[in-house]
Amino acid sequence: MSATQAANHFNISRSTASRAYTELHESGFFKLLEYGQFDSNVYEALTHKEWCKAYPDQCVIREELPWTAENDPLGSQLWAVSGGKVKFKQFQIDLYRQFSLPDNEIVAVFKEWREGVGRWRQARNVPKHFLKHLRVLDGEGAKVLS
Repeated sequence: MSATQAANHFNISRSTASRAYTELHESGFFKLLEYGQFDSNVYEALTHKEWCKAYPDQCVIREELPWTAENDPLGSQLWAVSGGKVKFKQFQIDLYRQFSLPDNEIVAVFKEWREGVGRWRQARNVPKHFLKHLRVLDGEGAKVLS
């Protein structure tokens, strides 16, 4: 797949895709098979195992996400709904659960809030503003949260 095709597929600019291809080539994940002087270059993508063999001691340890230690699926679901932009800590998840909502309803309320006013919040402020939103809904009566 060319950088242009990748850009169209991922709905990003061609220059962003081209920079990604360059980074992958320079890091060794893409092996140049054929240089296209007036056409697209042809690369072979290495698997992670192949790359680790070719570049020993360069593989880094996966980043631990805030909810990994507690293994809380709600934190993972909220992170996914935020598009991977908002990380929730366990104490925040515990506060959300004080409203006696099942996890799937918390996720649904978060998704609705995030698509509205929540999308304008900086990622680091989203957890506290979402808590405020839940408190407002709770104050409006049980019918809103049920």
